[in-house]
Parts: sequence; structure tokens; C-alpha cells
Amino acid sequence: MSDNKNSAPEFYVGYLPLPRSHKRFLSALVSVLVIAMLSSGALIAAAQRNPGKTDQVSTQRATWSGTVYTDPYPMMIHDDGSIHLLIGIGKFGVKDRIAPFNGKHCQADGWALARTNRSAIQLDITPDAIRETSGPIRPAPTQTTQSNEQVELIGEIVDGKCFLGAMKPGDGKAHKACATLCIQGGLPPMFAVSNQSSTTQLPLVLVNGSPTLPQSVLELVGEPIKLTATRSTLGPIEILNVNPASIQRWSGQNP
Repeated sequence: MSDNKNSAPEFYVGYLPLPRSHKRFLSALVSVLVIAMLSSGALIAAAQRNPGKTDQVSTQRATWSGTVYTDPYPMMIHDDGSIHLLIGIGKFGVKDRIAPFNGKHCQADGWALARTNRSAIQLDITPDAIRETSGPIRPAPTQTTQSNEQVELIGEIVDGKCFLGAMKPGDGKAHKACATLCIQGGLPPMFAVSNQSSTTQLPLVLVNGSPTLPQSVLELVGEPIKLTATRSTLGPIEILNVNPASIQRWSGQNP
């Protein structure tokens, strides 16, 4: 009787202690599942594309001092000569808001965003976040054509807020709807040029000389495209003047 009892298979009953063999099996199974989950998570994370590094995303509210201009995109020429784009809270530009201060010396309160060769100030929503002050008036930067020669570039139109660090990723089809709304709301469009260099060029985009993108171009925001444009500069800021008819979707390899 004793031998038969010891050789009988263990049976699990919910209100009784878990049989020893079941404990061993479950311990091994849980260990394998945990290792598999951790390994899968690491592999999935490693497979994600790098969203890019922002140079500065500040959570500290700060104050800048300089001359404000509205065109072609809102900007402040700082007292030290650097140029910062001016952008708003949410998916909105600030052109109408800063229009009364065009060409005047002001102080601006907000948060810094920067990436590669472009920086921006996200203005606080408070009514006095931008205000006229005494100080040296810096002349508006002159737009200078570098060459009438057309250049062909491959890259993506991104908005000048999220791509500078307000959101990650700030590009690609995952961000297409957001970037489109941002640009429609008045945030400056930029062209993230694809190349083999580690440095991403971020010229501002004008279409036939206008800062407003037509619907045909808005539909291609956030997608790989190829375009031809003439280059110009606005102080240290590079600008691409694009003919919308030259823009086409791109599915080939980056240069």
C-alpha cells in the first residue's frame, strides 16, 4: 500500500498546497518566460531608429533680450547677434502675437529648444511674455541668394518645434499628422536633409517665396521627398526656396 501511494501522480487541488513537482515546473517556466520577455524587449528597443539628439530642451523658464521681426518667420535677433525662431505653446505660431513688436527691442519669456544649427524660443502663454524694452535695435537680416543654381536635395519637411526637441520622434510618418497641424498652425517648416554626414541640415522652407505651404506640399510633410530649390541665407540661417512642382516622394537610398 505504501509503495502504491508514493508512486501515485501528484494531483493539484486549489485549496491544497501546490505539489512539489508543479512548483519545480512553474519555477522553470516563469524563469524562461521572464528571460524571453526581457530579451524580446531588448531586441525590439535595439531595432528602433534613433530619434535624434536635441542639443537643448530646457524645462527652466528663461528670458531673452533682442530685436523681434515677423518675416519670413517670427524670430528674435538676440543682443549677442544670435538668431532664435519664436514659436508658441501648442501647435500655433506667434506671428500675429508679435506683430505689434516688429522691429522693436523686446524681452521674451519662455523655454529654449535647439537642434544642430537651429534654435527656438517657445514663448510663455502669459500676456506679458513678450514686451517692449529699451535696448539696441539690430537691423533685420537681409535675405541673400547664394546662387541661382538649382540644388537637388533628399529629406523631409518637419515642423520647427517638435523636431527641435518638443517631441520625439519629431519626424517620420509616425509624426506626419502632428507636423502637418503644427505647420498649418503657423510654426516654421524646416527641411531635414538626409545625407551620410552626422550633421543634419535644417534650412527653413519657403515655397515660391512664401512662408505658407500650399496643400500639395502639406500632403508630403513627414514623408521622404526629393526636391529642387535655390539656396539663400537670412543672416546665419539657410533658406530653401522651393518650387512645389519639383517635389516628389522618394523611396530610393539616401545619398
